[in-house]
Amino acid sequence: MNIQFANSLRVKLEDVPPEIEKLLQNEIPLHIINSEMKESDFRIKFKKKINTNTKYLYISLLALFDNNNLYLLDHKGNKFLYSPYIKDFYVEENFNSEYFFEIFEYIFMNKILENDLMFLHSSALKYNDKTIVFPACNNTGKTKVLLEFLDDGATFLGDDWCIIDKESNISPFFRNIRLYPNDIIEHKNFIKDWRVIPSFIHNYFDDSKEVKFLRIFKKIYEKILLRTRILPYKVDVKEYSYDISINNKYKADLIVFYSRNNLSKIEHEIMNSEIAARKMIYAIFNENTKKPDFENWFLFANETAKDLRTYMEDQYFSIMKSAFSKSKVVWLQIPRSAKPKDIKKYLLDEILSDDV
Repeated sequence: MNIQFANSLRVKLEDVPPEIEKLLQNEIPLHIINSEMKESDFRIKFKKKINTNTKYLYISLLALFDNNNLYLLDHKGNKFLYSPYIKDFYVEENFNSEYFFEIFEYIFMNKILENDLMFLHSSALKYNDKTIVFPACNNTGKTKVLLEFLDDGATFLGDDWCIIDKESNISPFFRNIRLYPNDIIEHKNFIKDWRVIPSFIHNYFDDSKEVKFLRIFKKIYEKILLRTRILPYKVDVKEYSYDISINNKYKADLIVFYSRNNLSKIEHEIMNSEIAARKMIYAIFNENTKKPDFENWFLFANETAKDLRTYMEDQYFSIMKSAFSKSKVVWLQIPRSAKPKDIKKYLLDEILSDDV
């Protein structure tokens, strides 16, 4: 299986187990390429078993270190040999598919820095021939504003992430949109199937398929609470990106960094590139936007990883400062009570209208 991001980062996966292949097809289908890949930036090889040295140290219940490598463990003890410095990663074939994708996502988001590209924590879209990017911290409403524009004919470029270079060119990152309960009420036209159970039950059933009476309870639960919505729902983005290619680049016309606060009305100000870049560094590192536990385990296991951390921060800042200097950057301060439709109206009336 071959995967490509931004016509730049190439990943080759060998001997992929069916469960993980299915998950990748579901999560990032438009980034999977069918053509043969002669060269790749890194490879992931699946093996029946990965052997460790005789002496090793458990850093936690889900990680161990044998003086040479860090091994991430799933809940059943299957191993993922992990290091940000290597090009070949090894994974045991029975490794949990969801945890595999979390690690895989973290790897390709960091590896792409070597190509002077970065994953920007933002939603992105094309509207009236303008490319608009919404970088923000977690839980500030990026997806809700995106949905408002999609309802009005915008074209999807990214929900939680997009790829940006130093020239402020945006490359799409296609991963299905996640919706939560209140989003469903406001955007029913995006929903095709409401039958989902709460995450704690969902996870338990995944590990308890052999327990017959629990499976029966699951069916009863689904029928009684047919319209209960707790897990994020995935919306297929293909129909909202019909004229977009993963190999295309789109110059960002407007970058809107926004935050929630206690103001009584929406306000905005133009930002310089350095301040905007520092705000995003805060969102990436301090707000824990994409910093899973295994990064801390690696820092513990290998002191030289501190150099990696500095490199990552420097690369993030360098790319963002350069990119933000080539686009109009606005800081949008939004009252906590503001609705997505209010934000969209303000953008159209107060910001985008200035560019017409």
